[in-house]
Amino acid sequence: MFRDNQRAEGNFFQLLDAGVAFCFKHLSLSGRITNHSLEREEQLEVPYHALREALINALCHRHWERYNLTISLAIYDDRIEIASPGIFPPQITPENIKEPHESYPHNLKVAEALYRMTYLENWGSGARRIIDACQAQGVETPTWSSDGGFVTVTFKRPDFKSDIIENDKGDKKITEEGKYPLSTPQAPLKYPSSRIAHSKNGRFLHDNEEYGGCM
Repeated sequence: MFRDNQRAEGNFFQLLDAGVAFCFKHLSLSGRITNHSLEREEQLEVPYHALREALINALCHRHWERYNLTISLAIYDDRIEIASPGIFPPQITPENIKEPHESYPHNLKVAEALYRMTYLENWGSGARRIIDACQAQGVETPTWSSDGGFVTVTFKRPDFKSDIIENDKGDKKITEEGKYPLSTPQAPLKYPSSRIAHSKNGRFLHDNEEYGGCM
């Protein structure tokens, strides 16, 4: 059982906005006063910049010729998974992607356009920026995997609690009361500042590439 099942349609930028909004909707947001500023600094339990970079990479490097498959974003009790249709380039593995490497974009024109628009920085540096953002926030670095059909990046959720049974009971009660709907038709385009992770079960965001390319 999952609390929220959303499907987003649109171009690259709309899908990126929908994915980031989905994270802000369902992940915990905390704030604290630091020595750097008198204002409260707020951050998601998993760094926003890491999640955004992973979504950009998923959209940029997906294999668009596999039109019957979709990118997915799933938020579970203990982890976040972003899966993109395709495989690693022959030179890249789940192990060495964390090390400095050359870029081998599957969609060269898309990558060039995103680089010119500053959505991508130095080619081949995306994984490193994801890792750096997690380490800067004290969050466990993600892992990459491939099953031959999808490339998946998995983030561990630091706020995960082990009492899953009690959480499931609470989720079932809230769902039966109708407090939160089981699905919503479309992810919002902007990022709601929700400070509470409303569910302990997985939620999914799927893109629908009816329009072909992402540009």
